[in-house]
Parts: sequence; structure tokens; C-alpha cells
Amino acid sequence: MALTPRLDLRQSQTLGFDPDEVIEAFYPHKSSELRHYSVAPDGRMLIAMDAHQPVGCAAYRRLTSSACEAYNVYVRPTHQGRGIASRLLRQLLSDARDMGYGTMCLETATFMLSAHRLYRSLSFRVRNPYRSLPDRIANATIWMECTLEACDDSLKR
Repeated sequence: MALTPRLDLRQSQTLGFDPDEVIEAFYPHKSSELRHYSVAPDGRMLIAMDAHQPVGCAAYRRLTSSACEAYNVYVRPTHQGRGIASRLLRQLLSDARDMGYGTMCLETATFMLSAHRLYRSLSFRVRNPYRSLPDRIANATIWMECTLEACDDSLKR
């Protein structure tokens, strides 16, 4: 599964964003660089498989010594609604806690309502931005974080 943001680009274009603007703001690294950030001990990348086919992914990378950032949480449309994203995120949260992180942060688009519900169910709460974006894009972005100690109950469900 390529880490290309095709779906994000299509949805962003319907909101009037230029594709190059979205790529620069949300995908500033080449996929090879992202893979570098997503390996232990500072990060993790998970791939969900169904009959030898990748159907979903989720990753985190180090932000600071005590905080990491979840990114590239994606499930193919044909496999959505099966709890795959929830399982991927629960595993990421558990792995990040085990690696000594205290907080997991993320950014999401305002139109990703089902993602917001999932994040809230895992104890993520809205927070202030942790990096700068152009105002136009920042206004379409929600920033969230989860204190990994506080999400223990969410991980057991």
C-alpha cells in the first residue's frame, strides 16, 4: 500500500485546497524518510493484512523525548467499518507507552468526522497546534493528543 495521500488530496480539493499546498503542509517528507522515522526505538509502523493484501496502516514517530505523533492512519474503503483502524491505533498507543512515551499527538482534517469519533473513543482530546501551518490549512485542521497513562482503560476495551 503506497503512502500516497490520494484520498486526502481528493477530499481537500473539494474544499478548495490546491493539491501541492496539501502535499507540502501534510506530507513534507518522502516516503523513504517516513519509513526511517517509523522504526524502533523512536517509531513504529503497522500494516493490517487480509489474505496477503495490505488493507490498513498506522504509524507513529518521535516528536520529543516524551511525545510521539500518530500519522498515516488509513484503512482502505473496502475494509472500513470492521474495527481495523481501532485495532491499529490501540496497538500504536500500547507500543508507544511501552517505549516510554507519555503522550501521543496527531493532526486530522476537520472533515474526517469518523476519525474524530475513533480518536475520542481512545481518550484523545483537542489540543493546541504543535507545528505551524499556513492559516488557510490550519483552519481546516484539528490537533489532538492522548496521555498514554490515561488511555489504559481505552486499550483494554
